[in-house]
Amino acid sequence: MAYRNAIISLTGNKGNDMQKYEIKDKESFERFSEKFLKKIEKFSVEEKVNKAAELIKENNINEAYNLLKELIKDFEAVANIKNSSDFAIYSFNSPIEHILKVIENKKSGINQEMMWLKAGEQSYCNIYYYFAYALIEMQKFDEAQDILEKALLWNPVSAACYSELADIALRKNNIEQAEELLHKVLEYAFDTKLLASCYRRLGYCCTEKKEYELALFLYVHSRCFEKNNPTVTREICYIYENADRKINLKPNPNYQEEVLLKNGIPYEASDLVKASICKMIEFCKEQNDFEKTEYYISLFSKVTTNKKYK
Repeated sequence: MAYRNAIISLTGNKGNDMQKYEIKDKESFERFSEKFLKKIEKFSVEEKVNKAAELIKENNINEAYNLLKELIKDFEAVANIKNSSDFAIYSFNSPIEHILKVIENKKSGINQEMMWLKAGEQSYCNIYYYFAYALIEMQKFDEAQDILEKALLWNPVSAACYSELADIALRKNNIEQAEELLHKVLEYAFDTKLLASCYRRLGYCCTEKKEYELALFLYVHSRCFEKNNPTVTREICYIYENADRKINLKPNPNYQEEVLLKNGIPYEASDLVKASICKMIEFCKEQNDFEKTEYYISLFSKVTTNKKYK
């Protein structure tokens, strides 16, 4: 079975007394899961990650940093999960991310069984995500990059993590790397603010390369997902003042779409994201969960620019 090559390690006492589990079937995973969760429940992961997120929101960066640094030390003394091509344990933030990974694997011909663990409403990925966020605020970019790579081991389709990696690249003035990472964000993002931010930052990259028309189109298009961000007006004014030729500030939508697609930039959420949302709509309908069905239908309408879904 696909489970047989997955070796899961639970370590205690700073790496001593390692216990290894060969996951052969669902029952053995459930035994492992129960033991794993029991070992980490004493660390109050959900409570501490929620607290750190609140501290960051209040700009108490040092306090959040110290809280998460201690949590990661405790967590990594217990959790040492090594995924294989056959079996993996992930910690997604939402069911859509789970489906994203399943569809992505299928398209790549990867036959990987996967299980999903969480700490209440928080994923283990978020331990590292918020720690990296604090490190970025403290200008510790290399450390933050390493931490985000750890976060992606828990959630390899996290648009938020790729977004922070892109920010690090921009802060280092590595435009080419930032563009590559922002394309990863577009591949996985289903949050409209994150989509808008991604288009704006791609616009910034184009401005830096003096590709002013494409930059303008990206800034204008970002308004499809977030209408009133003040950055857009400011950057459009800069483009108009610095372009070699005067650019039409109200471009033809069809031409704008054509230019973006020609440059490999999707005009809305990726096909992968849209397929994942559709799978959730189907699932919720089958479960007669009308509230969640409406939620995912609404989400689909927000991430597409196709007027028939609006």
